[in-house]
Amino acid sequence: MQMKLKKNRPYRILVLLVWILGILVPFYSVSGAYAPFRAAVDRVFQTQTSHVIMHMFLYAVLTALIMSLLFSERLSTFQILLFALAGTALIAIFQEAFQMLSEGVALGTDEFFDFFVDLSGGALGAMLYLLVSRQKRYQAAQSDLLD
Repeated sequence: MQMKLKKNRPYRILVLLVWILGILVPFYSVSGAYAPFRAAVDRVFQTQTSHVIMHMFLYAVLTALIMSLLFSERLSTFQILLFALAGTALIAIFQEAFQMLSEGVALGTDEFFDFFVDLSGGALGAMLYLLVSRQKRYQAAQSDLLD
């Protein structure tokens, strides 16, 4: 099983980097040049509810990707969780800063709300990742017992 994780590591790193880039690019600001793209961005973030759901989804996946890269026998679950949430918080701060710069707005309650939503999504992603990985370890242990 350890060989499989090492074999997929470059792919996971690439997916993580693309995901981070997708989060950091201020799509709403750069979408002004192409009307169909701006309409698509408006549709996805049309309501506050869809905005929150999308941010939570983006950061849940981000945290799970970070955790999948950090998962090893050398780090405890607490350390993995701590590093993943710290990385998620850092990306959320950069994303809000880029968004504020691109839109020319000052730091306000909307940015703090977005940051809280991003961290909530990260926490949700971490919990889901831990549940899934625990289930996989349990199934692997059961499989080893049967062999």
